[in-house]
Amino acid sequence: MKKWEDMANLPPHFRERTERLERNFTVSAVIFKKYEPIFQDIFKYPQEEQPRQQRGRKQRRQPCTVSEIFHFCWVLFIYAKGNFPMISDDLVNSYHLLLCALDLVYGNALQCSNRKELVNPNFKGLSE
Repeated sequence: MKKWEDMANLPPHFRERTERLERNFTVSAVIFKKYEPIFQDIFKYPQEEQPRQQRGRKQRRQPCTVSEIFHFCWVLFIYAKGNFPMISDDLVNSYHLLLCALDLVYGNALQCSNRKELVNPNFKGLSE
């Protein structure tokens, strides 16, 4: 990237923006590597769920699947991270933000009627 910036003779403000974007991406990549095992500790493994069967014409809204929760929680984290540009390239604060997103999603999942299909029964934080 640096060679391309030099070759294109880009202005300093553009170089600063690309460096920040690169740092943000690096932090997000590291956080995602942490996200997967933490999610699997709390929730069931997304690949283990059964595929949904198509029903008649009018369909009721099906309860969330683990895969949908996995996707939603990550998008929630990325969206929240984008709203706080001062911490977006900070690994520690981004990790704490991820834990907040997971806590919010977990708290809501416990209130779902199909929570047994979502939450990992071996999770130590699960109340009896």
